[in-house]
Amino acid sequence: MSSLPFWTRPSELVLWTELISAWTLCSYWLAPDTSRTNGSPAAAADKHWRTWVAAALAGLSAALLPPPGTGTLSRLALAALLGSFTVCGVSGRSRLLRSVRGKRWLTEWEIALVSAFVVGSGLAITGSTFPAAQAGDLFRSGRSAAAMTILSAICFAFRGGTYVVCGVLDKTDARPTVRPASAAAAAPDSAARAPDLSELSRGRSIGNLERLLMVMVIGLGSYQALGFLIAAKGLIRAREFEDRNFAEYFILGSLTSAAVALPLGILLQVCVPLLWGLQP
Repeated sequence: MSSLPFWTRPSELVLWTELISAWTLCSYWLAPDTSRTNGSPAAAADKHWRTWVAAALAGLSAALLPPPGTGTLSRLALAALLGSFTVCGVSGRSRLLRSVRGKRWLTEWEIALVSAFVVGSGLAITGSTFPAAQAGDLFRSGRSAAAMTILSAICFAFRGGTYVVCGVLDKTDARPTVRPASAAAAAPDSAARAPDLSELSRGRSIGNLERLLMVMVIGLGSYQALGFLIAAKGLIRAREFEDRNFAEYFILGSLTSAAVALPLGILLQVCVPLLWGLQP
């Protein structure tokens, strides 16, 4: 039976990394974007169909990733783990988003889900026996694991980062609202104003691009570029900071995006060179 630490067994470290990457890609790219569900029957049917396809592909990848010679039981256990976590992630997220109070816990859900899968997959590898990958097996090499790590980090920065930011905005009631056209119209209670859907859509796209750039510059070690990105974003929309609601939305969204991108960038900076040089 193998045991931690994984860095003493390159083949198991590569397998662990590839399992995490495969699950991330299936859960945050192939699975439906539950934050965009519009409640129509067609959208619900599409959500269920994509969820099960993502779970099936996650399970299939888990069964194929272990090196040749791995027992059938170990492959099935990994397939069940990835498939069940994929379905659990989508269904749990959907339940939270359908509830007004549940939305406030979306950030905690995403952090707990990812943490539980990382630990669970590690325990699954620890409790099984895996043969060493053959030399020259590019599919199970450190370079393959490094490439999958980059793709999964970018994928989580987009979809997972959006969920985390939405959870923070809902928890703090900082989603932007439609601003009145005149000062006279601003007299009623601002809490009754409708959400600004166009601003939310723009903010989502800007946040995705912002996190992508942050992950790239941190991964490359260019920390000085972070200040430029945040300052440029603030300078463009400086006039809108007179609206306190928008200012709080902007600051919380930007800081949360940075909090998501920072660990992802550090992960790439540390893990990609390590994985790239691994030999079975």
